[in-house]
Amino acid sequence: MNKDVEKLVDELDDFDLSEASYQVWGFWLDEEQQVLTEVLLQKFDDPDDAVAYAKTFVSNLSTYDLEKEDATYYEVMVETVVDFGDYTENIATLFRDLIEL
Repeated sequence: MNKDVEKLVDELDDFDLSEASYQVWGFWLDEEQQVLTEVLLQKFDDPDDAVAYAKTFVSNLSTYDLEKEDATYYEVMVETVVDFGDYTENIATLFRDLIEL
């Protein structure tokens, strides 16, 4: 397991990791980096798979049409998401890449 991911997972002692999922998100941001639109790109049970998918997605961004009115940036994030029953929460960000459009 990637050392950074392993360190973050080790910090999650209070959570049953079987309940965690790893979500890859894409965000269109304005010039102040405020979210205009978001889209869930993929969901994984394994953090390494999620980070690998995100890195591959970013490396292939030139094949995607990311143009969006008023968007200045596109951000890709991998979030560790825990379901608390009444709500879900991102408890750790494992990967982030910000691309200027």
